[in-house]
Amino acid sequence: MQKKSKLLGEIGGIILALSIIPYLSFFSIVGILLLLIAYYFISREFERKEIFSNALWACLIPSIFALITGIIVAIFITSTIISFCFSTDLSDFESIFFSGKMINFYILIAILWVIGWIISIVSTKMWKKANTIIAEKTSESLFSTAGNIIYIGRWLTIVIVGYILS
Repeated sequence: MQKKSKLLGEIGGIILALSIIPYLSFFSIVGILLLLIAYYFISREFERKEIFSNALWACLIPSIFALITGIIVAIFITSTIISFCFSTDLSDFESIFFSGKMINFYILIAILWVIGWIISIVSTKMWKKANTIIAEKTSESLFSTAGNIIYIGRWLTIVIVGYILS
């Protein structure tokens, strides 16, 4: 493996790991971009386009879902606030949070959370595929092990332990 791709991957991984520190989460974008560049160089070196393809889709699918989810939630919250302002007595705080509109919002959030969890599993499966191909080409089993740990960690996110692994 070229030193350039290895160095980019190492720096990207370190920056991505630092993104869990509060106020440093914006580093995650930089870390992911560096990792993607490293995967691109590795896929070109081994002439296996599916390495970069899997890594790229593993990043794009959750990003697109997050964007769509943000738009849906923003529209729902805005329309709910506007309708409450024109139709409900805002002095009754309890009736606002347990009204039919808010119950629908809570159900929407739960459904989006489940869909997001499934999408994150699909995404980590793609990372695992990319890492498995790299492990086969380099004879370095740590790539495969890293892919497995991330994949298992994502399945365990339903339990808090998974956030630590992934």
